[in-house]
Amino acid sequence: MSFIKLKSILGKRKNDRATIEQMMNTLQGPLAIFDHKNNLLLGDPLANGFTTTIGEDSQIVGSIKGPESSVKLIKSMLELLLSKQAEKKEIGNEVLLLYREVNLIYGFSEQLAKTIKPDQIAHTALKQAQQLIKADAGWVLLIEEAKNQLTSLATLGTEVDSEKMDEKDDKIIMNILSEGKPDIINNTAKDVRTKNEQLNLQSLIYAPLQIGERIIGLIILGTLERMDYKANDLKLLSTLSMQAASAIESALLYEKTIMEAREREASLRRIDRLKDQFLANTSHELRTPLNGIIGLSESLFDQLEKEEQKEDLEMIIASGKRLRNLVNDILDFSKLKEQDIKLFLKPIDVRTICDVVIRLLRPLMKGKNIQLLKEIPDQLPLVQADENRLQQILYNLIGNAIKFTEKGKVSIIVKPLTDFVEIEVRDTGIGIPKDKQDRIFNSFEQADGSIERKYGGTGLGLSISKKLVDLHGGELRVESEEGKGASFYFSLPISTETKPSNNVEPLVASNLRERILTEQAEEAPLPELLSQFENGAEKISILAVDDEAINQKVLQKHLSSELYHITSAMDGRSALELIDSGQKFDLVLLDVMMPRMSGYEVCQKIREKYLASELPIILVTAKNQVEDLVHGLSVGANDYLAKPYSKAEFLARIRAHLNLHRIHTATGKFVPYDLIKVLGRESILDVVLGDQVEEEVTVMFSDIREYTTLSETMTPEENFKFLNSYIGRVGPVIDANEGFIIRFLGDGIMALFLRSAEDAIRAGIDMQKIIQNYNKEREEFGKRPLKVGIGMHKGPLIMGIMGNEKRLEANLVSDTVNSASRMEGLTKYYGSSLIITEPMLLQTGEKPIFKYRSLGKVQVKGKKKAIEIYDVFEADNPEIFSKKQQTKSIFESGLQKYYERLFEEATAAFAQVLSIHPEDKAAQLYLSNAVRYHNSGVRADWEGIEVMDVK
Repeated sequence: MSFIKLKSILGKRKNDRATIEQMMNTLQGPLAIFDHKNNLLLGDPLANGFTTTIGEDSQIVGSIKGPESSVKLIKSMLELLLSKQAEKKEIGNEVLLLYREVNLIYGFSEQLAKTIKPDQIAHTALKQAQQLIKADAGWVLLIEEAKNQLTSLATLGTEVDSEKMDEKDDKIIMNILSEGKPDIINNTAKDVRTKNEQLNLQSLIYAPLQIGERIIGLIILGTLERMDYKANDLKLLSTLSMQAASAIESALLYEKTIMEAREREASLRRIDRLKDQFLANTSHELRTPLNGIIGLSESLFDQLEKEEQKEDLEMIIASGKRLRNLVNDILDFSKLKEQDIKLFLKPIDVRTICDVVIRLLRPLMKGKNIQLLKEIPDQLPLVQADENRLQQILYNLIGNAIKFTEKGKVSIIVKPLTDFVEIEVRDTGIGIPKDKQDRIFNSFEQADGSIERKYGGTGLGLSISKKLVDLHGGELRVESEEGKGASFYFSLPISTETKPSNNVEPLVASNLRERILTEQAEEAPLPELLSQFENGAEKISILAVDDEAINQKVLQKHLSSELYHITSAMDGRSALELIDSGQKFDLVLLDVMMPRMSGYEVCQKIREKYLASELPIILVTAKNQVEDLVHGLSVGANDYLAKPYSKAEFLARIRAHLNLHRIHTATGKFVPYDLIKVLGRESILDVVLGDQVEEEVTVMFSDIREYTTLSETMTPEENFKFLNSYIGRVGPVIDANEGFIIRFLGDGIMALFLRSAEDAIRAGIDMQKIIQNYNKEREEFGKRPLKVGIGMHKGPLIMGIMGNEKRLEANLVSDTVNSASRMEGLTKYYGSSLIITEPMLLQTGEKPIFKYRSLGKVQVKGKKKAIEIYDVFEADNPEIFSKKQQTKSIFESGLQKYYERLFEEATAAFAQVLSIHPEDKAAQLYLSNAVRYHNSGVRADWEGIEVMDVK
């Protein structure tokens, strides 16, 4: 019986109260009715005698006092009224539950209508369930049949780690998946069916995701505190899970269908790309010899003197350029598929176009017994067409007719119709079978495989011609019978004009020679480019990378001016070896299609070392599709020049990039390229105020010892020349060791090494060796030798651009810079030429490539933490090197005794070092300290750290 308060019977229900009062008045003795809190509800408060409770032990709703017989009668009546009230309440609860289910289904349906993604549907189901049923965590698990396991589709709740759920060891999960019955666990600690107590969930409720008889997964909800889930909760979750199951499966099927469709589309696109790649490769093979023909012909033109020879050469150049246009047209194939070709329509005389095409194709008739005939009316109206495209159509159709005809006739028949001019190309060749006539207009299709082997060709000509005719608003069709020849018909709209807009360019243009000479006149180098290299200055160094000898020859001919110095490389690896060898180039001309390593790869490798502004690269290639251009620029090329190119265009591109290179070279002298590269910029023009990046770097500081005294003996001009001479010697050493100078500090240098500490140490050693050689030169002139101290430290550093809108400067912000500067200062104190810190030594590995010794721990000015430092004596002069090497173990043993406060033993060790190497300043310092501490003692907290007040 549901818990019903007596007050609701005796207080709110007047009829039931009146009935009970009437009974109590007619029964013998005073009676009293109390609620479950012993508050009087009805009767005499002084009633006494027999007492009994109303309700069950777990649900006591009240009590009655009075005579026993009367009490029992009243109790029976009240329990009857309570029972009826409980029945009504139960019916009300069922109605409410049904209402909640209806609302759940309606609300969930609205949510499902908003998404078709399985994981979103599952998440929505969990959120909906959490609103109706108390839960701290939840899962939607799906059966993955391929792996025979459950996978999580969605989770709810952040306090529980869902990855800990092990469904394989959970019997209740396995039972639900096998039997499809929902279930409840209100106390996981005592229920042996689940082993997921490690989830820290006290109560769990399960419902299968079921569609008919098939179970696809389940929904699980759980609480962190113990919860008494009821049958109503189970019913609600089961209702929701049934609806979710159907929606999830539909979404999964939809996803599968979409995925399959995308895979099919991707497969078709891959096939389409293969076709385009075939075209690109084919064009490359055509363009390479064509580039040689045009390029060498243009270069030879000025060398010839006889007019007859020049006319022949003009014909070769004109034919080459016409062939170049045809090759370019073939590469329009991908655009034609999308009708993305723009036609330049104008009134055209078909007769003239036919004459041009026939003259071009006559060489194909050599060795064949063929008559080439024309049937064109004298009064033929003009057509509205694109001149170049019409030539391409006729070239393909007439060329095919000649190719597939061994003997007989090839005829061009032109007929004016009402609104169109119809052009027929008829031959007496092998013909086309009826069942193949529809396929010949498809891309890469020919009438028969054996024909392709015998006659060759890509199978693109007719496909391209049909698309071009369609774009003109005409129609291309074929009539043929196998063995009896073929006739191709296409139509073009008649123009409303009566005169051609201009004449068609004939095979041998009368003004060709003038155009060539004009081009050559325009190719003169720009004055600003010449000025850099006049008066015997260094030539422009260009690296030409191409595996074709003829292309190399063309490049050399085009760049034959004394202005240029050409270095040839026949493959990518050779080009990279030349660049890595240290040879400097102003420009790289790079072919794309090369064996073993493509031009794209070479370009990418070069960009790992040089910015686009440092070393411009022009890709010179036969591949000229849009994706090739995009890919070339994406790997770092500055420009893209498609073969075959004209000499004028080629030299114009060269000049443009060389001038840009000059500008960037000049700016690179003020802001290092390496800094620009670290900031993620391509050139100084891209740098903006606020650009910054944090890197782990090695900072080097170097300083000339006693420079003030040295400079007093020189005039300002001599000082200036001296510093430039000094920097000119040590600067390249830093560059050669992968570093760069970030700042000149009078007689000092600040440099950064981004790659490794070992680069910096090697640079420091090489600098000391350079200075030793420099000192020998100075001694010959009676000048004082130089002493240079170098300090280094490795750590984090922010590099960036600081200043304001009018003035920008590359700057560094870091404690690493200050520490490196302090190390340089310590070289004076310890009498060392090169001091490094412990972080640097640790990076060099177990066996460093240089000689060093520990100098102990120091706390430099402005620092709270001590740091261990080392004296790198690899580049000390041979005498000092030998002595430091001989005393290294003694010195470091003495240092160890010093730190252990064994000052007497430390004194003996340092004294022994000085007996061998009296000038060892570090040994002198530690000996002095050891003697002092031995005599006076040290504080209890003494750690042997040298506190340096000097900068």
